[in-house]
Amino acid sequence: MYLLRGKVHEAMDNRIPAIEDYKMALKLDIYCNEAFELLVRHEMLTPEEGEKLNLLKPLCLLTD
Repeated sequence: MYLLRGKVHEAMDNRIPAIEDYKMALKLDIYCNEAFELLVRHEMLTPEEGEKLNLLKPLCLLTD
């Protein structure tokens, strides 16, 4: 749900709500690779947030 909302916000050039929705999608489901990729690809993370997610993501991939 939050991933879809984020995409709608992003399509309407509402970056801040899109960022919040993508982050919520990841908070609810750490395996939501699409939200992670959108945040990273569109540079929607602060350096600290990016670093934190980059540390967590490899751990999640190990459990797939």
